[in-house]
Amino acid sequence: METMHNYHQKLKIQLEDATKLSKGSDQMLSKCRASLQQSEMQAKTNHLEDSIKSYSKALLDLTFFEENKLVNEEFPETNGKDRLESVLRSLNEPENLVKDLFGTADIKEILGEEITECIFWRKGALLYMYCATLFEAPQRISNDIDYYLMQLEIGVSHLQAMLSVRSPLNKDECMDIRNKDVFTLLEQGIGSDTHLLAMIYAGEMCWWYKMFQKRLESHQLFQPQKVGKTMLQTYIRVVEGPLKSQGWSTTRAYQLLKDLD
Repeated sequence: METMHNYHQKLKIQLEDATKLSKGSDQMLSKCRASLQQSEMQAKTNHLEDSIKSYSKALLDLTFFEENKLVNEEFPETNGKDRLESVLRSLNEPENLVKDLFGTADIKEILGEEITECIFWRKGALLYMYCATLFEAPQRISNDIDYYLMQLEIGVSHLQAMLSVRSPLNKDECMDIRNKDVFTLLEQGIGSDTHLLAMIYAGEMCWWYKMFQKRLESHQLFQPQKVGKTMLQTYIRVVEGPLKSQGWSTTRAYQLLKDLD
């Protein structure tokens, strides 16, 4: 299909540019190339849903390369914001593609839970790293505090979306699970370490928002205290419950929770 072909061509150009920067030695770019080739073959044989999944995997590998560069370079003042927004636009493309070809906004129907979660996680985690970097350099925030607050809010929304991709299992669905701790986690919709990281990241971003919001008169609907406390309380409950002996710490979560009161 013409639309799919256009997305493939655009990704090819981005991959070529990234390969030049990496001098052809990056493993993620090699994975990207393989997934892109697979996506092109699937599109030619009219396996459209499979093609979009492979395309999304290729895109995630490509953006991972640029995300690492941005974090390692601490989001340079000269072009960090533009590069950040470019990566975020790229990570929006699977959703745009699904809308173009299937007319649905629910990308999970086409991409499946794993890829959908990964897309939301990568957007949220990237904005967390950006906001964490700037938090250590307050003068950069003061230059455009509205933009900083907006990225915090958007980042939290991506992490919330990631956490809501999989529906918590009910008791009937967990009947065959004998391990009580696993049952408790799945009942709360927690299936991996990434879910826990999303909670603590979101909680800290809500705390940052509250810190800087004091300087502005906010009329937004975003409620950082409510959202942050919910995330942190769930994190603490899980870490002190079924994951008590798994090495997770609640020290920072309790500090943030106290400051959000």
